[in-house]
Amino acid sequence: MMTVLIHGFWGGPADWTDVINQLPLGREVWAPDLYQPGPLAPHHDLESWTEHFLDEMQDRSRGTPVQAVGYSLGGRLLTNTLIRNSKVFKRALVCSAYPLPMTTGQ
Repeated sequence: MMTVLIHGFWGGPADWTDVINQLPLGREVWAPDLYQPGPLAPHHDLESWTEHFLDEMQDRSRGTPVQAVGYSLGGRLLTNTLIRNSKVFKRALVCSAYPLPMTTGQ
């Protein structure tokens, strides 16, 4: 099983270090950095980000079950991803995130 950990607005992948250290040995973990240049960078609109995230996650998981945790902004991004395609997740946990999907307009 692969575990995906998505950090919050003021955070980074290192925020998950204590969590990662408690996971079983051999567990594949992906904690993307939302501020690095690339397909998950903040300049992408929400739909593009979600598409890139799903593609990357499916490439990394190679068909194994995926569990995901999103905190704050990461929780909102995860919520949008779950709305788009919940079938790729075995389970998901959204923490401290506004309960409505993000929108790009009024």
